[in-house]
Amino acid sequence: MKKIWLGPLAIFISGVIFFFDQITKRWMFTSDHAPTFFILHGLIQTTQHRNAGIIANLALPTWLILSMSLVVMLMLIIGIILCVKQSNRSSLISASLILGGALGNTFDRMTFGYVRDWLLLFNRSAINLADASIVIGILGYGLQTYLRRKSELRRN
Repeated sequence: MKKIWLGPLAIFISGVIFFFDQITKRWMFTSDHAPTFFILHGLIQTTQHRNAGIIANLALPTWLILSMSLVVMLMLIIGIILCVKQSNRSSLISASLILGGALGNTFDRMTFGYVRDWLLLFNRSAINLADASIVIGILGYGLQTYLRRKSELRRN
């Protein structure tokens, strides 16, 4: 893949994540017919949770959460620019997944004052598509880093 396509690819991935995150949140929070489902005897089920905090509902002032989110998103944008310059597709995809999720949750926080979570896991932790995208992006980046280091050790 040529470098010229990497920037638009990052924008596309982040935009798709943001779009589907907002669509699913709207559907689950405004529809009279939002689906209710339980998987594995309630280990995974739908819910409507308004998360005013950060991870695990940890309470922090909204201004602090928004400030941290904006700093992280700026760092991700810088990282994506570096990935484009280095033609690093796998890191670009991971960073784009994280950025799309961060955009979705930051939009919620700026619009509603909380993040709309709609999927309850193990009857304890409510998440949304943005959260899943962030976790997948972080895991992908971690796996890439591990494989790169392992490959470097083999060469030495």
